[in-house]
Amino acid sequence: IARRNPLHDDPVLDANQTQPQLVASGEERFAGFRAELRCKLSATLNLAFRGVHLEAITTRSPALGPEVGRQLARLPVDTAAAQFRYSPPRIAGLSCGAGLSYLGSYVGNYEDPKRAYREYPGYALLTLNAGYGWKRGPRQFNVGLSLRNALDRDLLASNARLGADRELGCSVRVVF
Repeated sequence: IARRNPLHDDPVLDANQTQPQLVASGEERFAGFRAELRCKLSATLNLAFRGVHLEAITTRSPALGPEVGRQLARLPVDTAAAQFRYSPPRIAGLSCGAGLSYLGSYVGNYEDPKRAYREYPGYALLTLNAGYGWKRGPRQFNVGLSLRNALDRDLLASNARLGADRELGCSVRVVF
């Protein structure tokens, strides 16, 4: 897949990416694949995996010369996620699980007269979750808890990534 005149953020005047994207003349080429696997290991165990390999290369750009022939900035080549879910047979409606999300290394920006070269390492995050669901009459109820970044990895220090702290979430859902 190729695209022409892609939109880009202004890395200098809009470092926080709060403004609309700018139109730049140029061309990008995308090639890759996605793999997905779902497996029911038993009546109580489920496993799911998804992986993506994406080579996104800038092939032509009058505005972003240092990026020509390289992977697009802020876009990792590899990403993957695996999820494991267990539903104990003795307690109907209860389930718990774990998920591992992987984001491969990527370049934040390439060196040019206004910016320094910045590359970030890949990382994996562990998420733990538990939930309970039941039915009363025509309504179905679900409550859940999830703990994202369960190992409290400091992504601000390693990847300059804000908002990726450990996070506890709670959900309530009613289907009627």
